Amino acid sequence: MLENLEINLIVKKELSQLVNKHKKLFDKFDNKTVAISGATGLIGGQMVLSFALYNQLYGKNVNIIALIRNNEKAKNLFGKLYSSISFIEADVREITKIEHSIDIIFHTAAVTQSSFMVEYPVDTLDIMYQGTKRLLEIARQHRSQFVYISSMEAFGITDPNKSIIKEEDIGYIDLTSIRSTYSEGKRVCELLTTAYAAQYNLKTHNVRLAQSFGPGSDRNDNRVFSYFANSALQNKDITIKSSGKSMGNYVDIRDAITAILVVSQQGEVGKTYTAVNEDSTMSIDELALLVSTRFSSKKSKVIIENNEIEKQKFAPDTTMKLSSKKLRTIGWHPDYTITNMFDDMISSWR
Repeated sequence: MLENLEINLIVKKELSQLVNKHKKLFDKFDNKTVAISGATGLIGGQMVLSFALYNQLYGKNVNIIALIRNNEKAKNLFGKLYSSISFIEADVREITKIEHSIDIIFHTAAVTQSSFMVEYPVDTLDIMYQGTKRLLEIARQHRSQFVYISSMEAFGITDPNKSIIKEEDIGYIDLTSIRSTYSEGKRVCELLTTAYAAQYNLKTHNVRLAQSFGPGSDRNDNRVFSYFANSALQNKDITIKSSGKSMGNYVDIRDAITAILVVSQQGEVGKTYTAVNEDSTMSIDELALLVSTRFSSKKSKVIIENNEIEKQKFAPDTTMKLSSKKLRTIGWHPDYTITNMFDDMISSWR
C-alpha cells in the first residue's frame, strides 16, 4: 500500500512506525479537517506526511489542508501523496479565509534562518505576528481549535541560578538586538493565542519546542546540527563561532509531532507546554564532540573560534536546561535520543 509513493524512504519508514505506534493519537482526527501552515517546512511537512500516511495505512479519512508558499517544493516533498492533500499556496499573512470547514489549525510556519532574521528583522516580526493573527481569525470564523508551534527561544536568557527551566521561567530578551525579533515575536504570538482564548473563547494551545531535527531534516539547513553532521561526514573541522558553552536543548522531530498531538487533545486551553528530551541536553561543544566522534572517529577537530561578529547572527548563549515535566503529566514522553536524531537524519540524507 505504501510502495512507490515517491517520498524519502527513511522518512516514510520512520513516520509509518510513528503512526503505528501512536495510532490512538491519530484516530482522534479521523473524519475531521486539519489545516497545517508551513507545510513544506520540517515540522509542518512531516505532520502532513504523518496524517497522509495514516490515511493510507488504515483507510482513514483525515482531510488535510496544507498551507504552502511553493507548489513545486510541495510536489517534490509529498510525491504521490500530493493528490490526496488540499493545498493553499499563499503568504500566510495574506490568507483571509478558507472555504472548507476546519476542525483544527496547526500553525507551524516560521522563519528559521538566522541570516534572514538579521537581514530582514521587520519581515521576521511581521511574518510571525500577522501570519498568526490571520490564522487565528480563520480559527475564529470556523470556531476551530488552534495550536501554535513556538520555540525555546521564547525563554530568552533565563536565570543562571535555576537548574531547571519550566514554562513560566521566562528570561531576558535584549530589545536592542535585531536578532531578538524572532524570540520576542514568538512570545508575542504565544500571548496572542492566549488572548484569543480569553476574549473569543477559542480553544488555543502553545507548544514550545526545543531545537527539533531528525529524519527528513534539510541537509542544506544552516543550523548547527546540520553543519556539524555535514562537517563530520566529510572529515572537516567543526568550527564553533561562539564560546561553545551555551546549553543546547533538543527534541526529535517525531517526538515533536506526538507532543503537538498530545497537547491538542489533552492540553489546557490557553496554556504553553515545552517539548524537550532532557537526556539530550548538552552544551554546543559537547554536541560537536559527539558528532565528531560518532561520524568521523574524531578526524573532524572541534575548533572554538568565539567570533564576536558572527555571534550576533545567533541566539545569545544560555545556561538553561529545559523541563518537559508539564507535558509529561498529560501523557507525553520522548522516544528518541540525540544519537537517534543524528543517525536517522543522516540515513535520510543518504
